[in-house]
Amino acid sequence: MSYDINICYHSRANKYLKKLSQNERNKTMLLISEKVRGYIEDGDRRYIFQEKYFSKLGQFDSTVYYLKINLKVIAILSIDEDPIFGKVVVNIFTLCSHEKMNIEIHGIMESLYQKMINEESYDEEEE
Repeated sequence: MSYDINICYHSRANKYLKKLSQNERNKTMLLISEKVRGYIEDGDRRYIFQEKYFSKLGQFDSTVYYLKINLKVIAILSIDEDPIFGKVVVNIFTLCSHEKMNIEIHGIMESLYQKMINEESYDEEEE
């Protein structure tokens, strides 16, 4: 099945990309697109990984992964599929060095957990 893949770059990812030359920025974005498409359409698992410590988000399976762009840079992203409509939304949260990956992932996961906690608190107030 062919998917309509929408890749969205969040502010931290855009900030990183703006520091690159136009040529490097285009190359990086092309690599991300190719590797994400390979993962989604062909099941190519060579570049996209999910660490066990962020495979669950509360009671839900997490859609947060990291993508090895090259030897120095990774992207932290989420892949959210909607098989009914044949769409996939890929959120590129940030690009960073391998050394900063754990710190960046922790911050992103904390932010996602916070949104879930706030939604649960909001739901409890309605009852």
